[in-house]
Amino acid sequence: MSEENKDKKRGFVLEPDEPVVRNGKNYLLVIGIDQYPEMPALSNAVLDARKIASLLTDRYQFSEEALFTLFDAEASQDAIISKLRELADIVTAEDTLLVYFAGHGEYDKKIDVGYWIPYDAKKGQIGSYISFDLVSRLIRAINTHHTFVLSDSCYSGSFFTTHRSIDSPVVAKLEATPSRWLLTSGRKEAVSDGREGGHSPFAQAVIKQLERNQEPYLLVSEFVNKVVVSVGNNNEQVPIGAPIQDVGDEGGQFVFMLKSYVEAKSNFGGILYFIPSQMTEGVRSKCIVRITYDKEVLLKRLPIPREEWQDRSVRILRAKKAELISLDEEAFSIKSLNQTEFLEEDEHLEWTYYVLPKASGTHLLILTISVAEAVKGKERGRDIVLEQSVRVAPRAKDNTPAALSAPSEEDFEIAGVVFQKYQAYEEEKMEAHPAAASSRQPAPEVVPAPSGEKADTKDTFKPLRTLEDVRTRLKDYIRESEFEQAFELFNQIIDDRSSRENDIIMQQSQYSSITKQMRNNLVDPNFANVTLNRIRFALSSIVDDLKEEDLKAGALQPEAPPAGAGNGNAYLDELERQGLEEQAEILARKLNYFRAERAKAYDASQKFALEEQINETERQLQDIKNKLQ
Repeated sequence: MSEENKDKKRGFVLEPDEPVVRNGKNYLLVIGIDQYPEMPALSNAVLDARKIASLLTDRYQFSEEALFTLFDAEASQDAIISKLRELADIVTAEDTLLVYFAGHGEYDKKIDVGYWIPYDAKKGQIGSYISFDLVSRLIRAINTHHTFVLSDSCYSGSFFTTHRSIDSPVVAKLEATPSRWLLTSGRKEAVSDGREGGHSPFAQAVIKQLERNQEPYLLVSEFVNKVVVSVGNNNEQVPIGAPIQDVGDEGGQFVFMLKSYVEAKSNFGGILYFIPSQMTEGVRSKCIVRITYDKEVLLKRLPIPREEWQDRSVRILRAKKAELISLDEEAFSIKSLNQTEFLEEDEHLEWTYYVLPKASGTHLLILTISVAEAVKGKERGRDIVLEQSVRVAPRAKDNTPAALSAPSEEDFEIAGVVFQKYQAYEEEKMEAHPAAASSRQPAPEVVPAPSGEKADTKDTFKPLRTLEDVRTRLKDYIRESEFEQAFELFNQIIDDRSSRENDIIMQQSQYSSITKQMRNNLVDPNFANVTLNRIRFALSSIVDDLKEEDLKAGALQPEAPPAGAGNGNAYLDELERQGLEEQAEILARKLNYFRAERAKAYDASQKFALEEQINETERQLQDIKNKLQ
């Protein structure tokens, strides 16, 4: 038998007294090393790794887009560690990670530490290896839902410190619970590389199970048991498979899923969105996007009447992001309350945008929804682009919205799908059944709130000197159902950073929606009055809760210093000091908020953005403190 064809062993043991010879998305990291510059060459590690990567991407839920490979010279110590650190940055708590390593391994008996041996390892230099402790730390840092590590190297059993028993509840519960599992080719022992041109016994057993499995899904514990039995019955080495302790395992299990099963189970979800086809210059409108697996879920608790929504079907594995933009920055100002979400099976996602038209005319809004869908058994990213033509009416000279013409059907032709307006449907029904026309209700009038006298219009021009002046003015408007004036004043005096801003925007959106329905005879008069009274109550509550920090700088016009009050400059200095102290208090609250958000954030880019905001806020706060000294 030639020297090259001998059954080689993947690793060495370090005897204490002898010279040291040391060594949401389904992500897949495959490492295989044969040609070591300073270690005995292996014959089958790269072959094993390539075969297993091919099987996983061809038959199971892994895709080539999320496959990372490091073979031979690519698998240096720095490259392996850097790739694992990179995965810690990009992988989310919704994702799965499978790591396969085939190469030399080593175990130091004296300090009870095992190692992966990277391509560029130096003999006798323990610092050039990758300790299992470091790998465990990196695995802990990768915030996946499931992580499964397969290690085909000598002494990889030293990965384990303690084992625990595994219960066997239902598969769905196991898959839903985060897990961190490890399967090694042996215990604290050398393991076989196999005959040249073949596969190692461990890889052969893994390949056999992946190829022969016909079950739509396979629990990692079942897979591990089959591999352990297959290798142990025919070889001296005995694999070990169990959860890894102290790296985030919560008792769940990774599940291998056939692509055919994944595609069959991927849902035809629905996208439901509301973008008004008509808006008024200077008046905010609320736009909403919903995505779900179950179209029935889309219709639950709609904040806007169903007939004003538009929908389409799409096969969804995951919803990733929605974005509403305008190609003309001068046409709209768009404020997003949320941009990125994860989709649960029995829930819907909802993105909310507040759109402020800045110019009259017809303009285009573009809604982009990013999803992952299943196509021929493989996961594929897809951007769904929907266009909405918006007719913006100019604000009339008396500050009331101008009349809007009725929308045409082409306003709702989106991405090749024609959606019909509810009003047109009602008109078709009445043409077919003329008797029904007489039952249509006239548009209701806004019923003013009972009690109280109409506000003196002269007060409108009085300066607002105190917070109480603001409350009185707003309550006068609200009591008299002068909602447009109330919203106009809110927009003039409320700071964009105030927590009240979103509440006001929401009430303004509801008011715009109900008045539009009233104009078009699309709402029952009683329902309209109930809605208006709810808006009145909500606005009154907002007014009662207002604080001075909710107001824009300069919203209040303080009185001049009283006659004989002394030095006018001192009075102005005191006012300036009070203003700086108020700014410092607001910045301190912002700083606490950003720090709390940073503590909860798991996405690296989100953490970086929050760090930037924290640094800028700290700088602003320090500037104010310097002025106050």
